[in-house]
Amino acid sequence: MRAPPWYKRCPADWQKGTRRFAMSFELRGFYSECLDAQWELQGQLPKDAKQLAMMLGTNARMVRALMPKLIALGKIIETETGYYNPRMMADILGSEDALSASEFKPVSRPIQPPIKREPISNRSPIDLQSISKIPKNQTNTTRDLETDTDTERNTPLPPKGGPTKFDALKAFEAYNATALRCGLQQAGKFTPDRSRKIIARLRDYGVDGWQQALANVERSSFLTGKTDKGWRANLDFLLQPSSFGKVHDGTYGNGRHAGFDRSKMKAVNHYGIVKLVPKRPEEML
Repeated sequence: MRAPPWYKRCPADWQKGTRRFAMSFELRGFYSECLDAQWELQGQLPKDAKQLAMMLGTNARMVRALMPKLIALGKIIETETGYYNPRMMADILGSEDALSASEFKPVSRPIQPPIKREPISNRSPIDLQSISKIPKNQTNTTRDLETDTDTERNTPLPPKGGPTKFDALKAFEAYNATALRCGLQQAGKFTPDRSRKIIARLRDYGVDGWQQALANVERSSFLTGKTDKGWRANLDFLLQPSSFGKVHDGTYGNGRHAGFDRSKMKAVNHYGIVKLVPKRPEEML
């Protein structure tokens, strides 16, 4: 005889039986799917996690995670061959007495003995003074390792790893400070591309090399726009490998045009060629 496509389910009993144990919404949904699947099978649920997951429309990981919780709450009984809900199985078999058969016998699990805790009154008081006398571990802490030095040579240990994004940000801010003093265009955004290029320059020249390049920019009349061409360098120019090497080495005439002042020059059209020539003293008044 085929089972009817429905079974008796009282909402009040369901809410009382699930919320009493503070079952999560996820666990209650999983439990409901198990009951529906058991009624459709008219027997025990399969014990294989993958097979059961396919029946419930979930995955094996979810079955392995939630089924033990239902077993612990007594909602599901585990046997040698599968799982079942006692009340649902009694409705399927027509009698609770049928559950006494060996196939419905729960799997025996070892019971963990309860942990015996000593009463608080019997515990000896904690001797705080003796704890304070315990010698500290001689192993260096993280803070000690960061400031450790080679005692034999009295020189700091070399830094671990290469320049980081934080180092690139500090170099970026140092450039903007230099640009502000020199009247150059400041870099607006610390983009990933600029960060990558700054890290590359720091890896090749180090922090000291970056500072040297910025100092050369500040001393160079050509890079700061104090020549007749009026061109000014920017961060993207500095980050080019070839440009940075020349700036670092002082190729761009550092200090050669230090006496050049554009305000003391005037433009003169000489046979169609515009040139800058010094102003006469009366013209500078």
